[in-house]
Amino acid sequence: MSAHARGAEQSPHARALAGQTPGAASCEPGRPEDLVALLRERSARFGRKPLYTFLADGENEAGTLSFEALATRADALARTLLGRIAMGSNVLLAYPPGLEFVVAFFGCLKAGLVAVPACPPHPRRDNERLAAIVADCGARHLLTTPLIARWAVAARELAGTQIIATDCDFIGEARDAAMTCPDPESLALLQYTSGSTSSPRGVRITHANVMANLAAIHQAEGNASDSRGVSWLPSYHDMGLIEGLLQPLYGGYSTWLMPHTAFLQRPVRWLRAISRHGASVSGGPNFAYDACLRRIADEDLDGLDLQRWQVAYCGAEPVQADTLARFAARFERCGFRATALRPVYGLAEATLLVAASDRAARRPRVRRAQRDALEAGRFVSAPEGVALVSCGRPSPATRIAIVDPASMRALAEGASGEIWVSGPALSAGYWNRAHDAESFRWAEIDGSAARWLRTGDLGLLLDGELYVTGRRKDLIILRGRKLHPQDIEHSVQTLLAPRLDAVAAFALQGCSGDGVVVLAELRHGSPADEPATLADRIRAHVYRRHEIAIDALGFVRPGALARTSSGKLMRFRCRQDFVESRLRLIACFDTPASGLALGTAAS
Repeated sequence: MSAHARGAEQSPHARALAGQTPGAASCEPGRPEDLVALLRERSARFGRKPLYTFLADGENEAGTLSFEALATRADALARTLLGRIAMGSNVLLAYPPGLEFVVAFFGCLKAGLVAVPACPPHPRRDNERLAAIVADCGARHLLTTPLIARWAVAARELAGTQIIATDCDFIGEARDAAMTCPDPESLALLQYTSGSTSSPRGVRITHANVMANLAAIHQAEGNASDSRGVSWLPSYHDMGLIEGLLQPLYGGYSTWLMPHTAFLQRPVRWLRAISRHGASVSGGPNFAYDACLRRIADEDLDGLDLQRWQVAYCGAEPVQADTLARFAARFERCGFRATALRPVYGLAEATLLVAASDRAARRPRVRRAQRDALEAGRFVSAPEGVALVSCGRPSPATRIAIVDPASMRALAEGASGEIWVSGPALSAGYWNRAHDAESFRWAEIDGSAARWLRTGDLGLLLDGELYVTGRRKDLIILRGRKLHPQDIEHSVQTLLAPRLDAVAAFALQGCSGDGVVVLAELRHGSPADEPATLADRIRAHVYRRHEIAIDALGFVRPGALARTSSGKLMRFRCRQDFVESRLRLIACFDTPASGLALGTAAS
């Protein structure tokens, strides 16, 4: 079963990459093949039915867009943008949470522009990520709200970028111009990766990619026009955009949106919105479920009704079996059922969804593996071993292969290796193509040639279901042993769950070889007067569980560890901040022989 590369992929989307005008596709009624046709068809079918309702504070309604209103407003904005911005141009959409983003998104698509969702600039924070996106995609125009536009014009990261406030006055200047349907193979958006393992990269997503993925999500979740959704995920995040915003449009159902900050401040707002509006589909990364367990008091459970929650998807980061089990047990009294929990696997390079757990499963499927065997690359069942959560089977027309990254050969079922993905939702590649040759390649597996994505994730297949075990880039190789940092982090987090908000583990080279560094972020209100005792407990626990010694251990203040916009830990940034002494340490402990000294604790 060989998986030999056949050279760099020749993209069929060169027309869109060159910024040429998208071709006029068929606009005849029928199955929509692009997002513009989808909005037109759903508007005609569902009319004034509410599509998006915004909860500004996470609780109170602050505006609603019907299917018809979204189509009308997006059409008006598109006519205003025509003639002002060249068709095929990349346009930044930097909106705060609200309904303005979705109007601007479809306005760009209708005008033949490539939407680039991005976090809005902040007047008092470092806008490093936004600057990186601007430099990478070369966008010369940024659409946003009038409030942000007033001070964004002075942001140094946006020097040379035209800031456009898409208010009523601007839309009122719409010109009478004909619009064509986009070619399904033309670019719809650049979805920038979260940057949890590297600098953000612009994933080139076509209309056809999105439509294929929306169809797969629709089938996997069993959504219908009477479904109801709730989403707090940012619109510039792939899960927030595809699942939170576009899937309700595709399924023809109503959804309630809230700022991600409203959830982060008080996780109970998420569950209250699900309860109040009778949501059947909602979800987020593993940390969201963990936050509900840690930060929702027993008295807040009174009045919560979660019995209509049928699809509680969980993905975007490693899914922890004990988090799902404890969530199901804790909220069972509120009507929540374990059968609703749906671990999924996906990534921006495949638009979003790659694999989803079975709707018919009684609860998430968990396999326990012998740790040593797993580190050696094979699955051996062990009752007390490492818990692996099934992310289910690949979505229709999608293929998953487990490949040895060294030999580029596909592995048999039960063997652990790099996850490769192929299918209709697979992206055209990264903008500027800098990483295409390594990540996107033609290969032959099982005698069939296809275009594959090397995900960089590690996993295995058992009975056709995918189990993710870690990230190839994050692997800690210690004296020949392969360790997943997530396992170490989970052990520390579980030991001191009430005391810690986050844990980062990584390898660092010292004078006597590679060593393990652990950074523990204390929770607000957690006493910091006994770090030595906590350090001893952590060291002993990690040694018992993993048979390794921690070479350097540091405690940091709440919020100090780097995270993505969606809340995922940025392990590579944590490592970089540590190496470059940018972290303010409350306390530090190191093994002198390791040469990984943390320095002096900050006051």
